[in-house]
Amino acid sequence: MEHDSPTLLFRLACEYLISARVIRPGPETVVRRVAHARMRAQRETYDRLAREFTPQRCKELDALLVVDPSIEMSRLRWLSTGPVEASATAVKAEVEKLVFLRNLGADELDMSVLPAERRRFLATVGRRLTGQALERRDPQRRYPFLLTGLAQSATDVLDEVVQLFDQAISARSSKAERRMRDELAERGKAGEDRQGLLDDLLAIVCDLQIPDEEIGGLIRGDRIGWERLRAAVAQAKPRLPRDHGHLAALDSSYSYLRQFTPQVLSTVRFAGGTAATELLIGVHMLRELNATGTRKVPDDAPTGFVPTKWRGYLDEARKTGSTTAYRHYWELCVLLGLRDGLRQRGCVRAGVAPLRRPGRVPADPAGVGAAARRVLSPGRQIR
Repeated sequence: MEHDSPTLLFRLACEYLISARVIRPGPETVVRRVAHARMRAQRETYDRLAREFTPQRCKELDALLVVDPSIEMSRLRWLSTGPVEASATAVKAEVEKLVFLRNLGADELDMSVLPAERRRFLATVGRRLTGQALERRDPQRRYPFLLTGLAQSATDVLDEVVQLFDQAISARSSKAERRMRDELAERGKAGEDRQGLLDDLLAIVCDLQIPDEEIGGLIRGDRIGWERLRAAVAQAKPRLPRDHGHLAALDSSYSYLRQFTPQVLSTVRFAGGTAATELLIGVHMLRELNATGTRKVPDDAPTGFVPTKWRGYLDEARKTGSTTAYRHYWELCVLLGLRDGLRQRGCVRAGVAPLRRPGRVPADPAGVGAAARRVLSPGRQIR
């Protein structure tokens, strides 16, 4: 059950006969024995999975081999075709695959009855064979290939969705950082006159030979003059936030991120440790805001996970009463926090089943944490 390669099985059989000090029979006899063992392994594989091969499931598996006019290819080939770039379109395409697999119950398949090597072999061969080649095989060989490939796709596509989510957000964050650096460079060029004025002011103020009562006259008089002072005041720009404007630059990509982040949050569940509790509550609240179409962030929305360098954005938006700005910055903080949590293993995607099927998520934090083998502190429910 662990291996299916005829060459490997032949070599293993010969090695066993040598170790057991048994006179090896002729190659033809060993080959027949290997072929017989493979046939028994195929029957055993089918028998162990027989409970999964209901008439409805067999019909669904056969449908994977039929060309779907809407995508102009078979669903089997569609599932095995990966994205070429981390774009919003690619993320939504993988989410669509994930929803398709869940509708087939692929996330709930129990393949533990087969050894890991047998599962890997079946999934690999099933993906390598064409739809026509699979159709020509008898049901006892075809269905194990398709079922194992379906179960493997459920895990692979979920991992792909999370990875693309990370890459797409990171790409926009990097773009915002480059834009921020360009703006800082322009700000530095425009501030050369003010920098020169500061140098001249410091030269006067720090000169101990100049009496205090003469400093004001020198600044407003011949040494600097009102014209330079007024020009410097006119060129004054608002103070930069602690992150030098990175989050503000990322806000220009808010509409782009909204093209795929609601779909990801609605289909993937996340869990984490006690340090990530507030972040997970924020993710859950954002998921509910997306589902209900609510724009205003609740007053009790958590902000403890927001880094210090970004809290000024939330404070300023709340002070000015701009619910739109607050929603944008809070949502961006949630998404970036989730991305960083997944990278640092502070957050993990919840288990394949049952957490990955919408509507069947445990209502208590302990259930969420247990599904991902992590512990969550009691408190607000995370669904």
